[in-house]
Amino acid sequence: MITEMLWFAAQSRAVSEQASEDIRGGNIAYLMNKPYHYALYILARYTGEWSIRLPVYLVLAVMMGVAMVGGLPGFGLPALAASAVSFLLGITVNGVLKLCISLTSFWVEDAQPFQWLYNKLLLIVGTVFPIEIFPEATRPFLKLTPIYPVCYGPARLAVDFHAESCLEIFGTQILYLAFGCALLFFIYGKGVKKLYVNGG
Repeated sequence: MITEMLWFAAQSRAVSEQASEDIRGGNIAYLMNKPYHYALYILARYTGEWSIRLPVYLVLAVMMGVAMVGGLPGFGLPALAASAVSFLLGITVNGVLKLCISLTSFWVEDAQPFQWLYNKLLLIVGTVFPIEIFPEATRPFLKLTPIYPVCYGPARLAVDFHAESCLEIFGTQILYLAFGCALLFFIYGKGVKKLYVNGG
């Protein structure tokens, strides 16, 4: 329920479709000359969307979880605080990665097939099936994918809080966020340069 809550709350047209449409339609040439960074503008829209969705899905997930399986043993204030931070980091990492995929529209005709693959990876592996269900040899590899910092890690932290797992999940999320932001600004810079070279 927690992974599905995160997956549904993080669904946003801003990072998955709007950037691609702006690039394909030429609106990017107008928007990138505004007194704000275009990529940060899209991420701000994304934040506005999930900040409304997340509380709604959170209440539904808690109500259904308590009704179906009861409360979480040992879930106290430290677990609540760590889970909240982890949820926010996971959703932000997801938005940055999805925007990176959208910005590939500078070079490809349509980035939606890549968005579809990324969404299905998160939905099937990170949401429907826990990492423990896969062979033990594949688990370290799965922890290197976006599944771990976006869905599985935050959910695992909420249901089985330990200081060691908290540090591991936070570290993974921060590394992914740093890498994702660096990649985002790199792709955007290359794309804008391509527009300038081609005359807009």
